[in-house]
Amino acid sequence: MILSRRSFLKVAGLSAVAVAGASMFTGCSVNNLFSTGVVYSAKEGSGIDKALIKALNENKFANAVPGHSDLYSNDDAKCKSTVQNQLNGAQLLSDIPGAKDVEVDTATITFKLNEKGEKVVENGKQVYVISAVLKKKTSTSTNG
Repeated sequence: MILSRRSFLKVAGLSAVAVAGASMFTGCSVNNLFSTGVVYSAKEGSGIDKALIKALNENKFANAVPGHSDLYSNDDAKCKSTVQNQLNGAQLLSDIPGAKDVEVDTATITFKLNEKGEKVVENGKQVYVISAVLKKKTSTSTNG
């Protein structure tokens, strides 16, 4: 293959543009255009282990759902079904003891809070998460 100066400059220029463009895709956090964070808690008196809640909150497959938080605002049913789907997928992709025994009781879009209980602001904008409350699955098996 003959590489002329002109073709070399074209390839070098395109490579520089690609490298510069790739920087636009770095630094994505959980609450961006592509996903909304999920914070799990247990329903009062459900008997769900705190270690399970911690594992779900730290699991990369379970702690976010696809889509910007605007998709879930004012629609708790959509929040609940989306988080349940994500939880079901996370159970298949990762082995978290006890995750198969829980389901979403309620899920609502809320403000993300830091350790002090203050609302989190990133890049001048309020950060939202879905607050999902889990309960033990009820057995609905039938003998036939």
